[in-house]
Amino acid sequence: MGQASDPYHLIAAGRTADRSLPRGLPKGPNPLWHPRRMPTVEESVILVDGPWTHREVAANGARFHVAECGPADGPLVLLLHGFPEFWWSWRHQLVALGNAGYRAVAPDLRGYGASDKPPRGYDAYTLSSDVAGMVRALGARDAFLVGQDWGGVLAWTVATLHAR
Repeated sequence: MGQASDPYHLIAAGRTADRSLPRGLPKGPNPLWHPRRMPTVEESVILVDGPWTHREVAANGARFHVAECGPADGPLVLLLHGFPEFWWSWRHQLVALGNAGYRAVAPDLRGYGASDKPPRGYDAYTLSSDVAGMVRALGARDAFLVGQDWGGVLAWTVATLHAR
C-alpha cells in the first residue's frame, strides 16, 4: 500500500479524508497523538521485579528511570532501546551482561517508560546529551553503548557528538 492511500500515514501526517479512514478512526488530525493527551504510564508495568534494581538518575535537565544489573565497579554498558520500547526489551541482556561482570544499565529514554516526558527535546542533539549525561550521572567516565533500532542511531550520534 503506498503512502498516498495508506490511512495510517495520512493520520500521522495530519491529513485525513473521510474516504481514506477505516471505521472507528477519528477524522482530521489524530487528537490522541497530541503530547498533552498521551496516556500516562502505569509505573507498576514498568518497575518489574527481577535480578535488576530500579532507580532514577538526573541528566541533562531530565529524570530517567534505569534498570541496572551487575557489579557497581564493572565496566558500564548502556543498553539503548528502540521505538516504541522501554528498558524491558533488554531484560535478558541485562542479566547476561551482569553475570559476565559488566555493570549493565538499561534506561528508559526521554519520553518512554518511567522517565520524564517533556514536550520537547526529542532531537538528536538533546537525546545524545541525555545519554552522555547519564554516563556521568552513573559515575563513569566512559561506557560501551549498545543500541537497537532508534537506540542504535542514538548510540552512533552519542559517539559522534560526545566522543570523549
